[in-house]
Amino acid sequence: WLEDYLRSYKGGVLMISHDRYFLDAAATGIIDLENHRIHSYRGGYTRYMDTKTRETAAYEKAYEKQQEHIRETEEYIRRYKAGIKSKQARGRQSQLNRLERLEKPNRQATLRFHFTPPDDCADKVLDILHGTAGYNGTPLFKDIEMHIKKGETVGLIGPNGAGKTTLLKMITGELAGEKTLIHMGSHVQVGYYSQEQEWLSTDRTVIDEVRDLFNYGEAEARNVLGMFLFRGEDVFKKTSLLSGGEKARLSLLCLFLKRPNFLILDEPTNHLDIKYQLEIMDIVKGLGVTVIAAVHDPNIAAMYCDRLIAISGGKVAGIGTPRELLTAEFIKKLYGVDSRVDIEEATGRMNIVYLPRHWKKEKETL
Repeated sequence: WLEDYLRSYKGGVLMISHDRYFLDAAATGIIDLENHRIHSYRGGYTRYMDTKTRETAAYEKAYEKQQEHIRETEEYIRRYKAGIKSKQARGRQSQLNRLERLEKPNRQATLRFHFTPPDDCADKVLDILHGTAGYNGTPLFKDIEMHIKKGETVGLIGPNGAGKTTLLKMITGELAGEKTLIHMGSHVQVGYYSQEQEWLSTDRTVIDEVRDLFNYGEAEARNVLGMFLFRGEDVFKKTSLLSGGEKARLSLLCLFLKRPNFLILDEPTNHLDIKYQLEIMDIVKGLGVTVIAAVHDPNIAAMYCDRLIAISGGKVAGIGTPRELLTAEFIKKLYGVDSRVDIEEATGRMNIVYLPRHWKKEKETL
């Protein structure tokens, strides 16, 4: 509905979104803010990324070529400035002085995390029988059964309102499910990430959150915060003044530092830039722990989950690996959108491309 409304809206629209599919569907141009500069691109997110990737690669190549030329010229000047070729050396120095030098490419900082492996736990991490829940007499789901083994990364997928968050809260014990039986394996240590991040203290600074939770000194706290890009004066920001993405990074960092062996994640990539969405999931996968996560983005689910459980219409609509479950037909049934599922021949990686309705309409008019 929103996509169609924005496409038909006669005025201008300026929006901020981390949803690549929504940007492909609704945006006719992208404004890129990076390194205190603004660049504009025509088209949606996919076209923007293709263009920017080519431009970045071309600029880096030109920069390296110029740097090589500068090094060779400086070596020539150093070698011959006092000899019989001193005139040529002075000429080359003049050329070098007039050269318009390209700025060094400024690559975005990358999230990283060095961790101590958590304690081991039983092979059977979680069993759910007769999972049933609802609100105000309206059932969300009924008689859901689920089993998760140690080391698995399981993704919960489904439309908004299907009950993914409710199911995660039942697992943590925050909500009680009618007739629901939940059994955790021995030595399972749960780490829960909530979308609301309500545990953050609004009156404390970023560095205080880490120091108070883990009894770190300032140097150690700064070191761990730097891994998630809180540096310099940023560590003294009040958590109430952080952006949604900064709050997500701080919450996830503190969660990882607690060293749980079973992560329960409710939309962990919400509020994060698309680049950091992938980096956070790389870190989650690298921890080597058991994970169940409610996932909004089917491509994230395809890249990082070993198994998917789809919830829709009050029941489990499908269980399987991403390759088994995420077909164009199933995505249409689950989300009501058309898509194309591409599989890279060399890597076997899946890429799900949504086909917005206006693409189909434009194709039909050709």
